[in-house]
Amino acid sequence: ACRIRQQKMTLKKKEDVMENAFDRDTLHRIIIFTFIWKAVIAFCIRFIPDGIIEDSPQWSWYFGGGLQGTFYPIVLCLAFRNGHCKGNPGKLISWMNSSWADRKSSFYERTFFCGFFAYLLIDIPNVTPLFIAHHIVCMVGIAFALWLPRGHIPMLFGMCMLEMGSFCFVTPKIMPGFFFRRSTPSSQRFKMG
Repeated sequence: ACRIRQQKMTLKKKEDVMENAFDRDTLHRIIIFTFIWKAVIAFCIRFIPDGIIEDSPQWSWYFGGGLQGTFYPIVLCLAFRNGHCKGNPGKLISWMNSSWADRKSSFYERTFFCGFFAYLLIDIPNVTPLFIAHHIVCMVGIAFALWLPRGHIPMLFGMCMLEMGSFCFVTPKIMPGFFFRRSTPSSQRFKMG
């Protein structure tokens, strides 16, 4: 009886120290984010004017841009702060090389990947075939980040930087003139010519 109990405890310890983040917690977070994003999308559909941008609904661009410009960078900053890396290069390198098992409390890292995966999953029916392919490739990248025992922190940084770059692509589409204002050519302004 003691041997069986010891084997069960050893098995439980192995489950607790997983080498990747494919577990119930991650699945629950993806489901929760799916419902949260659905609620936000319902709000967007109600209050954002109807329109189409590159064959996709305008609200989809607003929602995606909102995540790219706010949620992803904020969660990245919180993960960085939670890694206790501020002002300490040694801890930064240690955090970048950490595994899922090393950082059992990698709440913000999982939050980023789960929120991103749920968004891609929800957005697939609303986009063009090229964006569907893009979303699937992103989902595969997220699956690798959750599956691999190490390397999720550099992938988190890379994905967040790419999403913030996409935010710069989305912003002029939903708010023309936000980055660059149209102006009168200088020849007409100064009556040259």
